Amino acid sequence: MTNLGRAYFSSLVFESTDWDYRTFDFDTDMAFAESEVGSLADAVASDLSAAKRQGVKIIQYHGWNDQTLQPGYSPSYYEQVMSAMGGLADTHDFCRLFMVPGIAHCYR
Repeated sequence: MTNLGRAYFSSLVFESTDWDYRTFDFDTDMAFAESEVGSLADAVASDLSAAKRQGVKIIQYHGWNDQTLQPGYSPSYYEQVMSAMGGLADTHDFCRLFMVPGIAHCYR
C-alpha cells in the first residue's frame, strides 16, 4: 500500500495512527471507507453559489502528471461549475482552475 493509501485509511477512515495496513480487508474496509468518508471526499457538486455569496475565492489546481486522480477530471468538473454558475464570466471572478504541467499529485 502506498503512503497515500496508508495516510488515507489511517487518518481519514479509521482515525488512528496505529492502523496497520497489513490488516486491510478489501471487502469490509472499502465499504467502511465509503460509508465514513465517501460523501465528504466526493467533491462533485457544481453549484457553488453558496460559496460565491459568502465571498469565497476558490483556486483549484491539478497537475497534468497526477498519478492518483486523472488530470482530465478537473477541466471536466470546472466546465460543470461554469455551466451551473452562468458561464465563464460569472465563474471566473470567484473560482479558477489552473492545470500545472509536470506536477504529480500535490507535489512535483
